[in-house]
Amino acid sequence: MRFALLRHDAAIAGALARQVAERWRDLLTLLVALPILALFARVWLAQLVVDRREIIVGVAGFVIAATLAKAVAERLDYHRTEGALAHHAQRSSVLLSFVLPLLAGGLAILLAGMASIAGLPSISLAGWIAAGTALGLLLAVAANFVPRFMAGPMPTPPRMLGHRREMGLVAVFSAAVGLACALLPSQNHLDGLVAGGYALAVVVLAGQVDATAVRYMAMVGHSAATMLRKSLTIQLALLVPFAAVLALAQDWMAASVAAIAAIGLPCITALRILAYRAFGRILADWLVSIFIAIAAYLTLTLPPLGVLAILAAMVWFARKGTGTRWLIA
Repeated sequence: MRFALLRHDAAIAGALARQVAERWRDLLTLLVALPILALFARVWLAQLVVDRREIIVGVAGFVIAATLAKAVAERLDYHRTEGALAHHAQRSSVLLSFVLPLLAGGLAILLAGMASIAGLPSISLAGWIAAGTALGLLLAVAANFVPRFMAGPMPTPPRMLGHRREMGLVAVFSAAVGLACALLPSQNHLDGLVAGGYALAVVVLAGQVDATAVRYMAMVGHSAATMLRKSLTIQLALLVPFAAVLALAQDWMAASVAAIAAIGLPCITALRILAYRAFGRILADWLVSIFIAIAAYLTLTLPPLGVLAILAAMVWFARKGTGTRWLIA
């Protein structure tokens, strides 16, 4: 029973794969859209100069590796607290029998896939992926520790962050981080890296959307505007003052990174919320990914079209989800 957790999750993945195969829309999306997106990414990256290509691919690998590492850590935490095999998850050997194989396999697939799409040596991506993995594990620990640290006499984080006064404190904190980032030396793009790290931390910690919660809120009558207001307020408070201070300080590289996060994260969150109201989780995730890829391409070629694509996707998702009522499965 040493690999019980791994076999358990493998069985879940197999059942999910069979479920996708039985739905022709999901299967068609997987077999057609994914190769087309990979081919498009490869063609687009081949047109860039090598230095810019390395930065773009490195940052993408960094973000994906951080997300993967955080997901594996969260999965282990789930097994230890709510899983059916909690007894096995408490063993010290779980790091070698569950975390290490799952993380190593995912990172190997990520490294091979990114290297084949970008046409770059794998060694040039290893450092970015290793750094992203370390950050993802650190964020998972922080996400698990901070709520426990704040528990007790203090209000719970969702309630605390819901008040205007606390939102103001969050905005002040965001501006203070922006000021500290603006004071960093711009040599070797240290300010941009710190701004990217802060933006990534906000994305990981405040950018989660629970499809089950969205469907339940839709079922009991909550409007899309209510869901968007609850999810986007904290994101805007953490990112907009940060980007504004960097822009006022004329630190344009760091300000650009912060502005991209301040615009992109709320848009993606809004798309996911609206999509979860209209479709099932798997299909919604694929549709959002396709729309984001289309909008990114249009933004690079003709920026106004990218904005229109995002707005059109939001309107379409909102119309599909209007009046939707869900049944508890």
